Amino acid sequence: MSFSDGINGAIDFNICDPLRTTTPECTDAFACLTVNGENGTLSSFPLSGKDFQRDILTSLSIGRTNDTEEGGLTLTYAGSSYQPGLCYNNKTVTMNLELLCNPDGDRDMDNNDVSGLTYLRFDVERCSHDISLKSEHACYLFSTNSFFRYLEKYWYIFGSVMIFIGLLVGFVGSKLIRPTLCVVGTVAFIGVSSLTLFSIFFTRNSSQVAEWIVFGVCCLVGVFIGLLLAYLSRFGTAVLAAWGGVALALMLYTSFMYKWDNSHQILYWIWVVGMGLATGVLGYLLYNHAVIIATAVVGAFLLIRGISFYAGGFPDIALVIEQIKHGQTPSFNNAFYGYLAGFIVSSIGFLAFQYKMFYASGRSEHPYHKYA
Repeated sequence: MSFSDGINGAIDFNICDPLRTTTPECTDAFACLTVNGENGTLSSFPLSGKDFQRDILTSLSIGRTNDTEEGGLTLTYAGSSYQPGLCYNNKTVTMNLELLCNPDGDRDMDNNDVSGLTYLRFDVERCSHDISLKSEHACYLFSTNSFFRYLEKYWYIFGSVMIFIGLLVGFVGSKLIRPTLCVVGTVAFIGVSSLTLFSIFFTRNSSQVAEWIVFGVCCLVGVFIGLLLAYLSRFGTAVLAAWGGVALALMLYTSFMYKWDNSHQILYWIWVVGMGLATGVLGYLLYNHAVIIATAVVGAFLLIRGISFYAGGFPDIALVIEQIKHGQTPSFNNAFYGYLAGFIVSSIGFLAFQYKMFYASGRSEHPYHKYA
């Protein structure tokens, strides 16, 4: 490839592993620019650092015209400034590698066929090389669930709603037990039904109007379910306690228990379903304390999850499950452990506040216990 002033060069790059080169400047880098000097000498310049996640900018190619449900990824390799005359205005040489999915290919991990590599252009003004590669290895192993993509798309709405409901349920959930059962039952049904329907019928390219219609129908039915649980308060309390157990189980599983699971997610299902059933039964038997504990845990979970829509960094449990299913090890940043600490502190705070109100009222029985 030609740069400026008659200077020629070549770019070597790798995707998953660093380059193994005898050039000291490019050792352990992921991309290397080699320039042929005027006197025949070769000069090498690294186009990336040595940390793939930190030094190479990655972005999913969502929204591009050539993106599909199967996959698509763009990697940007950028090094430091180079010698004058290499590019106009002393620009930094960069390389944009566009990986496109070939869904009809044979995903053989031992297949090193590069026949799909296409060199598009070298933009002199931007000093940028654009390379396109279509391969079966660029296809998604799995994709984020459609419902979670929907939540992320309208994060500002769902985040604020979760924060509001979380604070309401956490502070006065046991005092306003029937409204709490209605709200929690509604939210729980909307979550479960929307997750199921979105997973079955919607993809990345589905109509937003259709998504809102389905979500709206789930909300209407959810209100009816919430009112029914409020009327059957004893049974509703069992459902509330079960949801609290599931919320606690998800936080603990995401924190450390996933390390002991396998590709069939046996531990996940036993742990989450078992916690839900156990806390549901206890909620039915231990009415007063179950209401306080469940509302504190559910309120803390909704509060922290709502905050995460604005702050980011909270792992998607569905994504964690898919990673384990495909033999990958999930990794979390420090933000998640901050959320975990916030969940614990919020739960304890809500518990202390509600128990203080409960014993200050002088009632040994919950005011709505007589309706159960």
